[in-house]
Amino acid sequence: MCAKHNAMIYGVADRIEFILGDYLELIPRLKVNAIKEFSQLIKTC
Repeated sequence: MCAKHNAMIYGVADRIEFILGDYLELIPRLKVNAIKEFSQLIKTC
C-alpha cells in the first residue's frame, strides 16, 4: 500500500488509521470520526 509506505517515510504512520474497504459502506461512520478528529485538531492549534 503506497499510502502506508509514504506515511512511514514521513514519520506519521503512527497517527493514521489505514482502512481498506467499501467506501460507500464505510463513509457514514468515517464522516463522523473525521469531523470529530478535525475538531480536536483545531482546538490544539
